[in-house]
Formats: sequence, C-alpha cells, structure tokens
Amino acid sequence: MFYPRLNFALIDEKYTDFEKAKFVVVSATYEVSATYRGGCKDGPPAIISASQYIELYDDEINKETFKAGIHTLPDVIPALGAARDMVDRLYSVTKMLLKKKKVVCTLGGDHSVSIGVVKAYMEKYPGLSVLQFDAHSDTRDEYEGSKLSGATTMRRIHGMGVKITQVGLRSLSKEDMLFAKKENIKQYNASDLSNLANLSNLTDQILEGLGDKVYITFDVDFFDPSIMSATGTPEPGGPGWYDALTILKKVAQEREIVGFDVVELAPDLGPHACTFTAAKLVYKIMGYILAGKN
Repeated sequence: MFYPRLNFALIDEKYTDFEKAKFVVVSATYEVSATYRGGCKDGPPAIISASQYIELYDDEINKETFKAGIHTLPDVIPALGAARDMVDRLYSVTKMLLKKKKVVCTLGGDHSVSIGVVKAYMEKYPGLSVLQFDAHSDTRDEYEGSKLSGATTMRRIHGMGVKITQVGLRSLSKEDMLFAKKENIKQYNASDLSNLANLSNLTDQILEGLGDKVYITFDVDFFDPSIMSATGTPEPGGPGWYDALTILKKVAQEREIVGFDVVELAPDLGPHACTFTAAKLVYKIMGYILAGKN
C-alpha cells in the first residue's frame, strides 16, 4: 500500500537497520555560497533517488556491498544563514555516528559541509589524512567575507592540523598557490593524471603522503565536464571516471578509508547521467572500503 522509505540504493529493509549497518548516509542539503552557479543543495536527494537504479553487485570487487548494511538518515536540517551552526550540526551528527563505529558517508551540499565532519573524524583519528579530489584548492582564508564557505573549506580543515593531499587541481587563485607553497601541501594537477601509463606511479606518490587513516572528500567537479557538467563551477581538462577509481581503489587497498563525502553536485545543471555517476561513485567507494586490504 505504501512505497518503502527511500534509503540509499533502495535496498531491502533488513540491510538498512541502523545498529547493524556498516555505512550511514548523511544528507547535508546546505548551500552557503556559490562561486558561479548554485543548486548543490539539491544534490543529496537527487543522489539517493538515482541510487535506486545502480546495480547492487559490484563485478570489479565481486561483492554485493549493500549486504554490509547501509542506513540512510533523514536530512540534517540546514542552518539558514549561519554557516557556523551547520558546521556544528554536522560535527555533532558525525561524532555520534563515530561513537557507534559507523563509516559515515556525507552527501553535500556545498563543500563547506566537510568542515564539521572532518572535525569529528580528526578527534577520533588524531593522525588523520584527508585526500581531496577537486578541480579547486579551496584554501582561501575568506570568500565574500566568510571564513566558512566552499572556497575556504580546506583552509579550515588544514587549520585543524590535518595533513591534506589534493588531486585533480586545475584552477587556483594566487592566494591558494601561495598558501600551498607555504604549508607544503601535496598537490597533483589534473594534467598529472592525463597519462594513464604514469597513473600507477602517481598513485604511489599520493600514497606516500597519506597516513594510515584516510578521509576522502570528493568534489564532483574533479571530473571533466564531459562526464560531470552538473556542478556550479565545471572546469575543462579534468580527469575521467577510471582515473578516480584507480586512485580510490589503491588507497583502499593500502590504507584504511575511515569515511568520505561527495559534494557539489547540482543536478539541475546537467543531464541525469551526472546524478547517476555521483550515486555510483558513492557505492564504489563503499565497495572499496569493504574490500579494503583483502
């Protein structure tokens, strides 16, 4: 008589039980600032809706990832007009989930949603490394008068004492460039990933800069606009699907990915294929975490 509650991937309810689930999906439908075009607050529900059409068996890792359990929380109520409040809300939610030993998957929303999440992770894992997939560095100190925005996210995370590695960059401000040099942040440009023959060596270099516990923050504008146009500031010359998977899989094999987020999808700015790609990316990362070092 009733449609089932829309959990990620629309899996059978016996795999969505909160206490038993390995993964918990948190939706942060929040958008404080857009550097070009907005709409990423609509990303989380679009990803969850599209996820019901992904194949649940992952042939690459030979696993039905959903059987580890995926619980989808109701949306975190966005804090209207107060970025600090949203950071605090996501910090509190994530901290509660980490006490329950969950792997948290946060869906944004603009990139600032990562700040509170990483703060909670940093408290649990003091030696945490963050691997950022992104076209932009996001290390400005302020953007439009605010220290809490998508353009300042990694500056705030770096300020927590977190080691950052950035992959896929191809658009930086001078401030971003100077800050990265001053703080010796490891950066890999999109052009570095353009040669598949060198991708394995590059992935090894990325691994060298990561500690044992890794948090993935994935801004979908990492991808080339030919496969991901549904984002506020798409940048030409980006990497492809298999570039991302090659790096993610190797990191999961050699390190422990303890949590991740996928942010900045603005579904109305591109074809439905973009939203499906984001949903499949979420499921692939879950699968790699599950397969781990096996």
